[in-house]
Amino acid sequence: MASATLTAPSTAADHRPCAGREHRSLSDLPPLTTTVPRQYVHRTAVSEVFLTDWRRAGSGAWAVSAQWPRAHSFYGPVDGLHDPMLLVETMRQASILLAHVAHDVPLDHPIIWQALRYSLRPEALRVTGAPAEIELHITDHDLLHRGRRLAGARLRYHVLRDGAELATAELHFACQTPAVYRRLRGEYSDVQRANARTLDLAEPVAPDWSPATAPTTWSSPPPATPTAGSYG
Repeated sequence: MASATLTAPSTAADHRPCAGREHRSLSDLPPLTTTVPRQYVHRTAVSEVFLTDWRRAGSGAWAVSAQWPRAHSFYGPVDGLHDPMLLVETMRQASILLAHVAHDVPLDHPIIWQALRYSLRPEALRVTGAPAEIELHITDHDLLHRGRRLAGARLRYHVLRDGAELATAELHFACQTPAVYRRLRGEYSDVQRANARTLDLAEPVAPDWSPATAPTTWSSPPPATPTAGSYG
């Protein structure tokens, strides 16, 4: 798949005249943009996919487009700024997308990050009244192959937000076969089994509680909502 930009097809019915106005066929309309398939970024929900398109920009160079929502249920804005983890997740999705569509890594092969460094301009994270249009300019470096299969790479990112400088980054990742990944992760390679073993969260504590000032008779932290008279 070379692009996620879709153009609605034209049919004979498109050219039937409309009463009182000139009719335009669907093929005359601007292209419709959607997200890339969720499988190409290892996401289970389409709503979690931020990438909208990609293209080759030269030898070992790529341009990936993305869109950030004004608000997100997990990567929510703080103090009027987008969460920087939104940038990290976008770079994660771009690295996985390129591994599959540009380097022919099978869709069932896990992509494992080894190192990430990035620098960003906080003012470019400002939330506005419209979704943020993100452009990632990515170059390949130090491609490692095992036989004909990509086994690892280093990517450099130059990231723009609405055409202005947002961030630079460098990412090292490895590609593993499912069998190797299972050997590396053991029983934790099965996400559902791993999640089933997670511990329940402890009861929240009052914001001003500290073990250093807690009464010695307490065997556990006080409740998050103190009863009347608990604090003077």
